[in-house]
Parts: sequence; C-alpha cells; structure tokens
Amino acid sequence: MQYVFDYVIHGPKGPLNGTVVSASLQEAHRQVYDGLGVLDAEVRLNWGRSIAALAYREALAPAELSRLYRVLSDRLRAGLSLPQGLNDAEEFIDRPRSSVALSSLRTAVLAGLPIADAMLAAGFPMNHVQAIRAVHDTGQEARVFQALAEQIDVQIKLKARVTGLIWYPTLVFLFMWIVMWGVTLFIAPRLAKFFGTSSSLGIQVPSLAAEYYRFAVAVSEFPRLFSCGWFALPIVAVLIVRNLDSARFTRVLPPLAKLRIKLELIATWSAFLLMYEIGMRPVEIFTTLARAASLAEHRERLEAMANMLRSGTASLAVVARRVGWPASVATELAAAESAQNYKLGVERVLGRLHSEVSQHCDQIEHTVTVLSYLVIACMVVATAGVAVLPQLLAAFAHL
Repeated sequence: MQYVFDYVIHGPKGPLNGTVVSASLQEAHRQVYDGLGVLDAEVRLNWGRSIAALAYREALAPAELSRLYRVLSDRLRAGLSLPQGLNDAEEFIDRPRSSVALSSLRTAVLAGLPIADAMLAAGFPMNHVQAIRAVHDTGQEARVFQALAEQIDVQIKLKARVTGLIWYPTLVFLFMWIVMWGVTLFIAPRLAKFFGTSSSLGIQVPSLAAEYYRFAVAVSEFPRLFSCGWFALPIVAVLIVRNLDSARFTRVLPPLAKLRIKLELIATWSAFLLMYEIGMRPVEIFTTLARAASLAEHRERLEAMANMLRSGTASLAVVARRVGWPASVATELAAAESAQNYKLGVERVLGRLHSEVSQHCDQIEHTVTVLSYLVIACMVVATAGVAVLPQLLAAFAHL
C-alpha cells in the first residue's frame, strides 16, 4: 500500500515543503535524499491524504502530464522562460490533483529552485525528476520534456490495453451481482413463503435451496441494510485490490506476473533510450534508474547493473544476462555492441517487447473471455437451482 508523506527542508532560502508517495517512512526519507540530497529532512505521514488515496490515488494523471510536458517543450523551444511555459500549460490541466501539482511547481520555480528540485517538491514521478536533473547543465530540458511526453503516451496505450482486459469480466460480474441481489431480496422470500404453505403437497425442496430461502427470508426483514452491505462488498474488494502490493498480487496469477515483467522491461529500456540519447553513459543511466525505481527488487537489479558496469569487467550485454534480463534482451544488446549502436539495439528490444506484450494480452483476453462465459453459466445454474427448479418440482407435484 502507498502512503502520502509531507516533508520540510530548512535551507538558506527558507523552508521547502513537498510531498512524496511511498510504502514506508524509510522509503520516503530515501526518496527525499535521492531527489534533493538532504538527510535531515522532516518527513511526516499525512493521514488524511493517505486515507483519501485509498479511493483516489495520489498520482498525476498521465494524459495531463504528457500535455504539460509537450507544452513546456514547445515553449522552451520557442525561447520562452519556464514560468511562462507553466502559465501557458495551466489551461490544459483539468484534474484538481494535477492543478495543485502544477501550481506547486510554478511556485517553486519562481522561488528560484532548479526545475528538477521543483518537480520533486511538487510530487512529480521520481524517474522524470532524475531525467531532468541529468540535463540541467546542458540546456536540453525541452528535448527531455518532449521525450518524456512520448514515453508517457506509449505507457498510456499499454495501460489501456491491459486495463481493457478486465472490463468485460467486471461488467459480467456486476450484472450477475445485481441479478443475485434482486433474486435474494424479491423472488426468494416469495418462493420460501409458497413452499412453506405448500408442505402438504410433499414437495422436497433441495437442501441448498432451502438454506438459501432461510437466508433470503432473514435478510428481507432488513432490506436497506442488506442492500448497503451487498453493494459495499464489491466496492471494498476494488479498494483492496487497487492498494495491494502489485508484486505480491501478480505473483499469485502467473499470466499477470509475466505481463508485469514485460511492462517493467519496457519502462526500463524506454528510460534508458531517453537518457542515452541526451548523452548519458550506461553506468550513469542505471544509477539514475536505480534511484528512481519504486520496487525494491527492480532497484536491486538496476544497482547491480550499475556496479558491474562501473567496475568495467563486463559489457552491457553480459551484465544484462548476469542480472537476469531475458535472453532476447542480451542478444540484441550484444548485436548493438558489435555495431557500436546502442540506440538501434534498444529500439529493437523495445519493438520485440511491445510485440510480446500485445500477444500476451491477446492470450489473456481469450482466457478471460472463456472464464467469463463459465462464470455466467455457473451463475445461471445456481440461480435456476434456487429459483426455477423448486417451482418445476411444485408443478410436477400437481400432476
């Protein structure tokens, strides 16, 4: 689960306030140190925003973030100042959370903070902060903002494809959930009354249906309470799933775990390509990516790559193989090293990964569709067993 932490840094220009989203207080301190290099920052848990984040995630909207970066890139290329670009970007921001972040960013920039420090204080993603920090002295911020916008657009498309996998089964589940609520509250109590007054007919109601009728009669005495509890269950389930540790959650479902690994690879090598194109060396890139990584296992792998490259004992392709990246990645990197063109190799890696993600999504979509039909069939059989079958038995008893 992610919590919201407020931090205060007391510097020569006055206090600097900001917000970070992290899984623990220790992790929040690490984010502040990696972003601003400050060890003695005051970091406190914001209970109100952490509780609100259960229903509304503390995150900038990716689409608005992409628009913001594109506006900043265009304005900087046109020779405008960063505050002017931020003023122009305000008209493209709609969500309150994004608007607050933009306002905080503009305030920090006007106060004289470097753009990277201002972005961190405003709650922008850590990997974006590190990318801007890397080019602060080179004047390539416009280029990096444009590249970040393009990277976000690709991630939005991938997320839309993955999210689309769950919409159909979710709608099926909600429809059947409403049907079961209606049967339980309106139909089953009448059937229970009918069979209770028709015991002389000698109709043997199935034991499962009899237990269900008793339950329906009990809850029909409190229809509003039952309705609130019935529809609160899926809402609570959604909130729990949304705030589960994604790594633990996907381990339970192997297909999702495999898809998650592919998406992490795409994010990592997209960021690598961005930083490599602005002139950073591979060892600097992986050090920066490790600082920005949110998952501990991912951060450890990136740190291992940076340490191996720093020692100079192995090439990038060998290092990628040693830390456990897929063989296809190491193969493409080896070919890129031979051609002395890392950009071409990483682009091939990303192309292959996007293709694999698309195929994997197709497989999951097919599986989910089949399972949805099975769930529908089971719900129909269950509904028939408790609502239709007893009536058929009653009809035959009259013959």
